[in-house]
Amino acid sequence: MPRRLIANSLGAFTLLLSAGAYAQSVNQATVPFAFTAGNVDLPAGNYVIQQKSENRFISIVDVNSGKVVFASAPEREPLPMDAPAKLIFHRYGNQHFLAAVWSGGGGTARIFSPTSEEKQSRAHLVASNPTESHTQDEVAMK
Repeated sequence: MPRRLIANSLGAFTLLLSAGAYAQSVNQATVPFAFTAGNVDLPAGNYVIQQKSENRFISIVDVNSGKVVFASAPEREPLPMDAPAKLIFHRYGNQHFLAAVWSGGGGTARIFSPTSEEKQSRAHLVASNPTESHTQDEVAMK
């Protein structure tokens, strides 16, 4: 029994050490409107955004409720050194969809694929106003 406990403890310790070896970005943002990240609706509020360089998943933590959302952002783009850390949203009418997370200068932008809900919102907006597709809103991160 003690042997198994030691082996499990060593395994957990090794996992923690290896997780720290990868570049990680943790930022905070105050989002002034309700939005959708992945397929999850989130209220306006304070959020902690965490991304690891080797992983396409972004964790979004609602500071007020403690709710954690993992959203997949499969596309990556390098950012210029002077790029600010920010969240980018696509807005269709009064609906906001998280479109990208910029980690800041010298890091990467993680870009979300549009969900079926976002595609429907875009189609509805274009059908009602053919000259308009969407508006982009940005929220600074610290």
